[in-house]
Amino acid sequence: MDTYYPAYFREQMFHNLLVQQGFIVLDMDYRGSAGYGRDWRTAIYRDMGHPELEDYLDGLDWLVADKQGDRQRAGIYGRQLRRLHDLHGAVPRAGTFKAGAALRPVADW
Repeated sequence: MDTYYPAYFREQMFHNLLVQQGFIVLDMDYRGSAGYGRDWRTAIYRDMGHPELEDYLDGLDWLVADKQGDRQRAGIYGRQLRRLHDLHGAVPRAGTFKAGAALRPVADW
């Protein structure tokens, strides 16, 4: 019997590990994600990295406002395209995120 695991399954396991260690994980479909129509998918056209980071920051604001997260202990990480978000977030917004990790090598775009 073939067992199908979506490509995202490994990411879900990693999130589960983080939660077991006491972290809060905010995993979201930021602008540009597939499955929400053309306007959503093309919202990052010629501005890759910035709208998606704003979505992450809005998510962090929501967690803090809902008393589910601590802004002083927020980190960000990414893989594939998300590594770009990590770099956009960690470098110019050094005061926002206390830690950052890019899980794949940075590409030469």
